[in-house]
Amino acid sequence: MPPDPLFLTRRASHTEQAPQPPLDLGRRIRELRTERGWSFDQAAAQTGLSRSSLFKIEKGRMSPTFDALKKLADGFGLAIPQLLISHGDSRAASRRSITRGNDKQHYKAPNYDYRP
Repeated sequence: MPPDPLFLTRRASHTEQAPQPPLDLGRRIRELRTERGWSFDQAAAQTGLSRSSLFKIEKGRMSPTFDALKKLADGFGLAIPQLLISHGDSRAASRRSITRGNDKQHYKAPNYDYRP
């Protein structure tokens, strides 16, 4: 049987980095806002989001929709991937998930079997 072209393998490397903690989007938005010296009202005017929404996003009380992320990125003059990378993070903006060998999880449902 020929190998599945969508299945990627990679040899273990001693230079692999340890997993990074997830991005704290609220902290990132606050950093961008304070770097520019903007109040919540000024940031709201620049991004087109309400002051309340910005406050909730910064405090982690609200997860922004894609449209809100787009408005935030445009308001701060960034692309969405730049918005999602913390200030000190030098990693690439995109990621690729690598699964080794038969480590894939197998899902069984009444009508089908799914192997990612």
